[in-house]
Amino acid sequence: MKIFYFILLVSNLALAASLQDIAMQSMEYSLNTQIQTDDNKYYLRGEFPTRIQSTPIPVVVGVGQLFGKDHEATPFTTGSVINVLSQIYLDFPELRSLPLFQKIPAVVREGVATFSRYGDGVTSNFYPSMLDRGVKVHRPIAMTLFPIWHGFTNIPNDADTTSVTQTALHFDALLNASVYKTPEETFAAFSMFRDIDRASKRYNRKEHLENTGAFMTWLFDENDPKMPRFYFAGSRKGQRIPFNRNDVDCIVNANVLKLKAIDQKDSLPGELQSCDMLNQVIEHDQEAVCGIYYPNTLNLAFAMSTAEKVGDHCLTESSHSKIIQQILSLQQEDGSWTNVGNVWSD
Repeated sequence: MKIFYFILLVSNLALAASLQDIAMQSMEYSLNTQIQTDDNKYYLRGEFPTRIQSTPIPVVVGVGQLFGKDHEATPFTTGSVINVLSQIYLDFPELRSLPLFQKIPAVVREGVATFSRYGDGVTSNFYPSMLDRGVKVHRPIAMTLFPIWHGFTNIPNDADTTSVTQTALHFDALLNASVYKTPEETFAAFSMFRDIDRASKRYNRKEHLENTGAFMTWLFDENDPKMPRFYFAGSRKGQRIPFNRNDVDCIVNANVLKLKAIDQKDSLPGELQSCDMLNQVIEHDQEAVCGIYYPNTLNLAFAMSTAEKVGDHCLTESSHSKIIQQILSLQQEDGSWTNVGNVWSD
């Protein structure tokens, strides 16, 4: 029996070592992808690149290339990578003497320095700004895109990009011995655009998410008479919400709540309604279809766990229990996980 326990112990230690090696290799890969030069064609020094692979249907209508991948400069990717690397750095102080860990604070500082390319006041845009015959617009700078789509992609600032980049600025302060507070005007923008007294999008109605009071994705008035309604209106006609109607997305709400927690802000109008909405979605097993920007069964579990890491207390005990049971139930026979019932099998 003692020999059995010894073999089991040695096996567990070997497994732990191999998992740590994999984790270190993953971190090294992430760190090495940061753009190192100022003269890059698509990105600023300090950004993390994004590659978009299109499927045949969008390619046929002029979005993306059939073979190869498009580059897409966005602070959302840079902020997301920074937030993961920063949390790892904070979670394992005993490893900060390792050369790999010692790189993280400088990587974070260089990354957040690129956000000004996308900032517009106290909120951020997913795309960089550019001039279209003298008019400031936002759209992809490198993606294969027929001109008819230039106006469609001239999107307003959004709560998701803003919350992710603002959270990254907080992590930068924590890792580099400085102080940061999110502007009150940023939180006011989240609270201004909420799911109140409005007609919901079709998929939100299908999920029974109507007038939830939760935070919406786009920081823009969907009823603004100046917003172009024609999908192919030129970009110089002004910014527009895709498909003309704002939406309620679970992960967007989770990211706003995470920012609120890491900022240690006392209260935020819409916070309680957002929490109620998230708990309702978990209760009815709707994580995979709560909005269109994150079609994945497991994303909400990940997003809320990272929010709780920095102090969020939104989910109920019942929601925690359901999420854990769902994760356990989705494990494959080989030990891996895959999401179910979504656009992609991740």
